[in-house]
Amino acid sequence: MQAKKVFEAQNFERGLNPKKALDLGGISLFPLYQKRQKKLENDRVKLLKDANEDWDNFLKKTFVGKTITAHLKTMPSFDKQGNMHGKTQRGEFTIKVQDVIAPSSSNEGFLTNTIIFADMDNNIYALDDLNQKIYIE
Repeated sequence: MQAKKVFEAQNFERGLNPKKALDLGGISLFPLYQKRQKKLENDRVKLLKDANEDWDNFLKKTFVGKTITAHLKTMPSFDKQGNMHGKTQRGEFTIKVQDVIAPSSSNEGFLTNTIIFADMDNNIYALDDLNQKIYIE
């Protein structure tokens, strides 16, 4: 049985691979590479988010409700009218921690070496050096 018409391009040439001549099979690596890159980026973002959440949970379990002594920096605070109170100063402070947060947990950035503490009087303190010892009572 013979076909009356053939609507496919037939580029059979002597010496060429028939699959290549008909453009059958073969793979393009770029779409596979893009898919792999996207998966890697999604995995990295999820891993970073999980690490930030774990770090926040660790800080909260370790410090909230406890009295700590460390070399801290006081931070100015604002009242409801937007007036600033306090000034920045460094020193050894003993505070009872009401809340603690690592600034990186609010975004998708990498962990920073700064931790923010709030005491029971709503004063804000920053711990800039994670190498120093913090004494917990």
